Amino acid sequence: MFTVCRSTKIQFFSQAVFQRATINDFGEDDVLRIVAHFNTPTEIVSDGHLPDFDAIVNHFRQRIEQFTRRGSGYILERVRQLGVLFR
Repeated sequence: MFTVCRSTKIQFFSQAVFQRATINDFGEDDVLRIVAHFNTPTEIVSDGHLPDFDAIVNHFRQRIEQFTRRGSGYILERVRQLGVLFR
């Protein structure tokens, strides 16, 4: 008898745009922007084990806080992309 496995691996990812106020070479106010990429650990989901979306949101929130806490002066402007990979 054959057993059918109905589970898959998933991983969430995001692209976040951060900005920082600065002064350009002409002495004028300017804004620097960078794009950061974050992802969750790979997780196995099935009928009996669904993704914990609160944990996923908290994971991204922690990564953003870690990024901005390091003294770079960058703040989150927006999340450009949020997606999920199925493997």
